[in-house]
Amino acid sequence: MRKLVIFLFSSIMLVSLSACYHPDIQQGNDLATVNNTQVKVGMSKEDVIALLGEPVLQPTFSENQLLYVYTDYPNHGTMTEKKLILTFDNKGKVTKIERN
Repeated sequence: MRKLVIFLFSSIMLVSLSACYHPDIQQGNDLATVNNTQVKVGMSKEDVIALLGEPVLQPTFSENQLLYVYTDYPNHGTMTEKKLILTFDNKGKVTKIERN
């Protein structure tokens, strides 16, 4: 009987303590570790993808943009979001860089 009580108590404690753990959640293209400041106006789309990798998000309405988004939600912290929006001309060269 005593082993059963210890087992039940241990099980309840394990289940209740596991609800306290919140892992860090990072999604998207990690713009913090990649040097995105190397992106310059006039670069080709292929050069940008070679430098930063394929973007996770694809703009639906514009083929002349690349959208890099990174969100970080640390354990019990506030969420941060970084965006890098690159606009290209018809020749595939960067014309505009927006960093948020």
